[in-house]
Amino acid sequence: NYLLKNTDRQINYNFNMVAIDDQRPVRVGLKHYLASYLAFQKEVITRRTRFDLRRAQSRLHIVEGLIKALSILDQVIATIRASKNRKDAQQNLVAAYDFTPTQAEAIVALQLYRLTNTDVAELDITDAGAVLQTVKEQRIDVIVNCAAYTNVEKAEEDEPTADLLNHKAAAYLAAAAKETGATLIHVSTDYVFDGTGHRPYTEDMATSPLGAYGRTKLAGEEAVKASGCRYLILRTAWLYSEYGNNFLKTMLRLTSERETLRVVFDQVGTPTYAGDLALAIFSLIEAGRYAGNEGVYHFTDEGVCSWYDFAVEIAAAAGHDICRIIPCHTSEYPTKATRPAYSVLDKTRFKETFQMDIPHWREALIYCMKRLTENNP
Repeated sequence: NYLLKNTDRQINYNFNMVAIDDQRPVRVGLKHYLASYLAFQKEVITRRTRFDLRRAQSRLHIVEGLIKALSILDQVIATIRASKNRKDAQQNLVAAYDFTPTQAEAIVALQLYRLTNTDVAELDITDAGAVLQTVKEQRIDVIVNCAAYTNVEKAEEDEPTADLLNHKAAAYLAAAAKETGATLIHVSTDYVFDGTGHRPYTEDMATSPLGAYGRTKLAGEEAVKASGCRYLILRTAWLYSEYGNNFLKTMLRLTSERETLRVVFDQVGTPTYAGDLALAIFSLIEAGRYAGNEGVYHFTDEGVCSWYDFAVEIAAAAGHDICRIIPCHTSEYPTKATRPAYSVLDKTRFKETFQMDIPHWREALIYCMKRLTENNP
């Protein structure tokens, strides 16, 4: 109740009580860090079927410590800066201000917590020099590469451009990470597999991309591995969200306009809400779990379905019951790019390493639909 009813008022009060100085990155970092925790905590309570209450209470405990830190921010910063190392700083905070060890660990992490977002207007990742300069000047500790050439059809017509974004740009980011000691989290795809299997793909199964998109993404993976940088490669599949153009948005439009719609039923995978992938990446960075756990991982939402099944669920969730959705074969709709028929990824390694709960795709769809409704009442 406190979080849902009083969070915004309480946190705005605390922010106003502290002079936020742009020349003091720690102050700015604390504000954004605390805001992130509160936003995440609201998510936990709103979607409690996705996260257990024990974890929610743990997060609230840390939030309370951060709010306390705001009231004595100058003393806290001075204590951290006077400490010999991270562990010493945590112990000093516990001894001086009666923080719990968990709260102290979160507060010390603020010393380096800063989020820098770039798109092509701010940074052209196909320019190796610009990439290295930005990583050095911004003193980046973790690079999250979400950029990619994802138009599977156009990639068949313009593989050099797809290769530039999916392969060479990834190599430039990896080289910059290697030179500066940063960690690169690189988002990849199920298209590195040919989809001829009949059991979920594990990370060490043989890759065999069917088209230009998969080839260039696999080349990007290999470049990251060969760079010698610290890296996590996260392969995912069937991404959608309330933003941009994707299968969800297309189905919502078509099922509202047509009386019948044909969707393939012989391509099987796992619809993955982009917000779940983003939350997973944010959480493992936030907890520092990326360090020492380098390698390749698979992440999607839970469950399995065909594109036909997904379309039926979307129409049902939207109340578009006038449109009749008919299953069809991939062969009925020839395309330039060949899609994997089976794209189910085995997430065991990710779940065991990072101890994260992952929602079922139906639950994630319902949440995304709710967000769409809220954003477009």
